[in-house]
Amino acid sequence: MSRLGFTDQFFTNNFIYSEPEPGSRYIPQFAGETPMFVNYLKKVQYQIYTPKYDGPTFEVPFAITQFRNDKFNYTDVYLSYGLEASDSLKKGNKYFYKHEWGLFYFDSVFNPIVQKKGEITELNDDRKINIKGENNLLVNTLEMSVYPDSGNLAFEIERKFDNGVSSNHFEFTPKKFKINNLDISDIILADKIIKDRNSDLPFKRNGISILPNPTDIFSATKPIHIYYELYNLKIDKNGFTNFEQKLILKRKVQSSGLSNAINSVLNVVGLGKQKEEVIITTKYQTREKNPQIDFQYNMHNYQPGNYVLTLIINDNADGEEVSKSVSITLK
Repeated sequence: MSRLGFTDQFFTNNFIYSEPEPGSRYIPQFAGETPMFVNYLKKVQYQIYTPKYDGPTFEVPFAITQFRNDKFNYTDVYLSYGLEASDSLKKGNKYFYKHEWGLFYFDSVFNPIVQKKGEITELNDDRKINIKGENNLLVNTLEMSVYPDSGNLAFEIERKFDNGVSSNHFEFTPKKFKINNLDISDIILADKIIKDRNSDLPFKRNGISILPNPTDIFSATKPIHIYYELYNLKIDKNGFTNFEQKLILKRKVQSSGLSNAINSVLNVVGLGKQKEEVIITTKYQTREKNPQIDFQYNMHNYQPGNYVLTLIINDNADGEEVSKSVSITLK
C-alpha cells in the first residue's frame, strides 16, 4: 500500500510533500506522528464551519462586563443581550418571546471550558428598555466564571417563532484582576439599578439588581445609571476607606480634512465652548475594601452625539490610581 504525506517541517504554515524515512521526526501523518500535527493544525489553522439554518439570521446587541470573583482566582463574566420585541408579543405585563440561548467558552485550541444552554419562554415588562427612535428591547443576562486565560467565546440564540438564529464567535481573554493593588471592574451603563436581589431585573450581583443597556444608546430624557466595583482599597486605623472618584465626560467630534486622517478631537460638552471637558469629583468613605458603587448621571442638557465617560479613582490612603472608560451614544 502506498502512502502520501505533506509536512510543515519548519512550522511556517507551508506544507510540502514528504516521504517517510526511517527515524525521521517529520514522518508525515503516519503512526505516532498524527496527534502532534493534528494538535498543531487545531492551534494555527482550525477549520471555520458556517452552518445552514432553517430560519433567518439576525443580529443581537450584546455587551460583556467583567468583575473579580472574590472566592477564587477567577473572573466573573456577564453577557447582557437585547431582543427586539413588538407589543404584539405582549400579554399583560409579560412578553412571550420563546428562545434558546447558548454560552460557550473554549481554550485557545478549542477545548470546551464552559458550556451553558437554556430556554426562555417569557420576559417581564420590567426588562424592557426603550431608545428614542428604536424598537423596544427585552434584556437578559448570562453569567459564567472562568480562569483569566486567552480563549474563544461563542454566544448563540435561536428564536422559536421563525427558527431565526444569531451566532457570535470571537476570541476572548477574560480580564485578570489584581489581588493586592487597587483595581476596578468594567462599567455597566443601565436603565435601572435597585438594591433588591429578588427583583425581575436580569443582572444580579451581591444584592443589587440591574437592567443593563447592551446598546450603550440612551435618551437624554432619562438619567443614566452607572455601576462598577473597586478592589483592594486601603483601610485606615479607624476601619474606613477614603477615596475620590473623578468623572470626566467628553464629546467625540470627528474632524475633517487632514486632521481627520490623523485623529479624532475631543470637544466641549454641555458647559460652553471654552471648556474642554466636564469634570465631577465625588469623595467617598466606606467600611468596605471592595465596594460596589452605583449612581445616576443626568444628561438632559447635552446634545445628541457620541461621548466618552471616564472614571478615575484615587485611593487617598496610598495615592494609588485606576481608571476605566466607556462610550455613550445620546439620542
